[in-house]
Amino acid sequence: MFDLYGKKIAARGLADIPKAVDPIFERARGRNASDLLTVAAETAIGTTIGLFKVKSSARPIKYPSVIYNQAFGADVTLDIGFAPDPYLDYAGDEDALADNLAIGSAGNKAFYDAVTTANLTKRFWELAGLSEDPNTDLWIMATIKGAETVNEAVLAFEAWFAAD
Repeated sequence: MFDLYGKKIAARGLADIPKAVDPIFERARGRNASDLLTVAAETAIGTTIGLFKVKSSARPIKYPSVIYNQAFGADVTLDIGFAPDPYLDYAGDEDALADNLAIGSAGNKAFYDAVTTANLTKRFWELAGLSEDPNTDLWIMATIKGAETVNEAVLAFEAWFAAD
């Protein structure tokens, strides 16, 4: 007998004991990437900022991944996604992880805002839209959208992911 979530369960052997850990993340270790960047005033729409590299087979951990920002100016938004990679013949997907994050005024937002609950168990290569795992690192980038930045402002992030 053992106790699982307050219920007494009889088990004949180890094979009968249900796993309390999601098998998708069983072997994975939680890792994070974090940084604090200063973005200049008058940064143009379409400017990309390389944030970090992540193993293509890793999976995002939506919470507590967060992005913090000072006020960049009215109508400024930010997309977070994958940078193009000529070696993989991959065009990139600039808003696969977050789309139109309002950074005009100071605040914090979910880093993986565009990753829906149904996609939380997908690996980064799947979120990038690749047909198979390239077994390499993928660049995560941010793209200024909406309007040119008005103010010099700080952008900080902490992105968590599970990697084997």
